[in-house]
Amino acid sequence: MTTFAPADPNGIVPVVGGRDAAAITRVLRTLATALAQDATPPNYLSDPAATPSEISRTLGRIRRPLADARIIVQTSGSTTGQGNLVGLSPTNVLSSALATLVTLADQPPPTTLAPATLDAARSALPPKARATWVTGLPVHHIAGLQVLTRSLLADTEPIIVDTAAGFDPAALAAAAERHDGATRLYTSLVPTQLREVVADPALARRIGERFDAILVGGAALPPATARAAAQAGLNIVRTYGMSETGGGCVYDGRTLPGVQVSLTDVDAHGVGLIRLAGAMVVDGYLTDATPTNPRHRLGHSILTSDLGELTGGVLNVIGRADDVIITGGANVSPQAVEQLLSDAGMEGIIVGVPDPRWGERLTFVTTTPGTTLDQVRAALGTRPAEQRPRALVTLPALPERGPGKIDRRRIASLAAARLASGEGESRDPR
Repeated sequence: MTTFAPADPNGIVPVVGGRDAAAITRVLRTLATALAQDATPPNYLSDPAATPSEISRTLGRIRRPLADARIIVQTSGSTTGQGNLVGLSPTNVLSSALATLVTLADQPPPTTLAPATLDAARSALPPKARATWVTGLPVHHIAGLQVLTRSLLADTEPIIVDTAAGFDPAALAAAAERHDGATRLYTSLVPTQLREVVADPALARRIGERFDAILVGGAALPPATARAAAQAGLNIVRTYGMSETGGGCVYDGRTLPGVQVSLTDVDAHGVGLIRLAGAMVVDGYLTDATPTNPRHRLGHSILTSDLGELTGGVLNVIGRADDVIITGGANVSPQAVEQLLSDAGMEGIIVGVPDPRWGERLTFVTTTPGTTLDQVRAALGTRPAEQRPRALVTLPALPERGPGKIDRRRIASLAAARLASGEGESRDPR
């Protein structure tokens, strides 16, 4: 198995990521060097499935100097279908990790919110905020990378769970039971993994007894999964953030220390585009010729593509602005409809399929066999007509792009193909 791809002509060293123990150890070693030394070459954390030629083409998209970037990751490409390259400085990742550790331990904000080196971040970390982390996510994506960053910051060895062959909740429980109890214990999961954990209530309770908190992000957490986790005694912390912010920077709707959130283009319902600012925010994509994120007193700020609302300082993330479906002239947030259906016990994804009459036909895509369109519409009760699906498609599984992120583009394409071939249900009920 290849562990290192050929070096990039610009001095970037590709390092193969992944979910296996060897990849985790490799990236941990790379990260420790990158955060401790100023003169290290930048490292690109690549997908283990990428070939050397694909890596070269990816790095060939870089359009500007790397400045202080030491770690380069690729976004999931949920908006454009092609991921952007994000160059993370030590300050970007360490400020996020430091804010996370003090918040989870309920410690006061550190005096240093933007450490430039690992030593500086360690000096600012209160002893009570030290923690041990259990791995479970691919380390070439920001959530998995931050598990390793927080471990380095706390000067603790991460407990490695190899998930190359798939996620196993029993392995997570066994890993947690190897912890000596000298520090707090955390892990980071995506909703699909948490759903597997709570599928076995006894195992979930066993896991809940060991972990001080479980961070869950990358996608919306279904209410049914959240309820099952609470019943099992799991302390779930919902995170919101992205590669461009060095990971999660809003936990359970509240900003971490050193983070500011605001809304832009707010509509009559108080919903607007989310803007985030802080030392963990990068200055822009490396694939852009010049930085695009304006400077801010806390670092930089980024206008996201996510819609949200602020109530009493608490952020509620509604969904991506570019996911909005226009059907019959009305704008529909698919995540809002998905939430209503999930509350009724129906899990699935809402997409828009091109339609000559409606513009986009609101379509419910589920993996639950036997679900009917009438059941779905009945579950929505008296909701407005534009929010009630006019088509239903059942798939064996929902495609993902990145860890835990649903690939809506792919799902919409599959739904359109199946409806065109006569599969599923499609009609215009009253």
